Amino acid sequence: MGQLITWAYKIPPILISNPQVIGQDRYDIVATADGPAKTEQMRIMMQSLLAERFKLSIRKDTKEMQVFALVEAKGGHKLVESKEADGVGVTPMTGKMGLSAKHATLDLLTMYLSQPLRTPVIDMTGLKGRYDFEFDISQFVPMSREPQDESRPSPEFILQSLLPKQLGLRLESRKMPIEVFFIERIEKIPVEN
Repeated sequence: MGQLITWAYKIPPILISNPQVIGQDRYDIVATADGPAKTEQMRIMMQSLLAERFKLSIRKDTKEMQVFALVEAKGGHKLVESKEADGVGVTPMTGKMGLSAKHATLDLLTMYLSQPLRTPVIDMTGLKGRYDFEFDISQFVPMSREPQDESRPSPEFILQSLLPKQLGLRLESRKMPIEVFFIERIEKIPVEN
């Protein structure tokens, strides 16, 4: 359920102030659109489905928090403007440790970056386009199944090292008011069709 909510509302899990109400239950959702739909339209449809079937109700609040602001690095960004009409957004890379983006906005990138940092990441680049890019962290985090090396650098070090080189972006630590989400209601058993 947490994945459905964060995808539908484009919010990182760290900005849900009461995630314990979501629980660990898993659901299979089979739904079809009336016709072809772009990703943003699908998100709105998922929000409606969650409200109708699970009685999901979310309240937004503002809270002062320590965050990382995603900004352009010296020399500007290295992102490639997407030529596609729609795309999958940001997904894990195949065969490497990292992220691949097709027709993605930077707020999707910030969602992924906030997870290892355990801190909200806010897009403050001012870039409003949609981009295709790859962000590979394999040199620091190999995909081997060996036990984790205790000397591995911190997620912050890895991101601060690679974001400027690969994407022309960097992270700045700031304290600022940001929007957080409070789940007021959610039913564990969905309403039937």
